[in-house]
Amino acid sequence: MCNREIKMVPPCAPTVYDERTTNLIQRQIIILTHAQLCKQREQQQALRSMHVTQ
Repeated sequence: MCNREIKMVPPCAPTVYDERTTNLIQRQIIILTHAQLCKQREQQQALRSMHVTQ
């Protein structure tokens, strides 16, 4: 796996896309989807920690 490709992926997103996928648009969609999932996860964790402190 190229270092260049790893850097393209958001830090908290697992690299699950296939190396053989050469379609950059497809990759960008996958990367954006991971970024959205990461944001959702962070929001849920923030909500949980807020509930704990109350």
